[in-house]
Amino acid sequence: MVFLIGLLLIPHEALGRFSSASRVLTWGIDPIGATPSGVLALFLPTGAVLAVPSSGVVISACWIASSAAVRELPLLSEIEQCPE
Repeated sequence: MVFLIGLLLIPHEALGRFSSASRVLTWGIDPIGATPSGVLALFLPTGAVLAVPSSGVVISACWIASSAAVRELPLLSEIEQCPE
């Protein structure tokens, strides 16, 4: 969803930079989540280990949904479509 909004709001000339920055951030965060998950897997059953990142996803979604910045985004119908 964030990438879709970015495609609509970011100028066409900057889409490459946006895409590459998004990938760097996403791939850079993966090992940060994998390390504690691996440690937890040594001590807890699989279901408990999967519950930890699942709760993180739910908390993140609630945080984003309640963010004032998201509420101030323009509606998709208000965004001008670029002629291609």
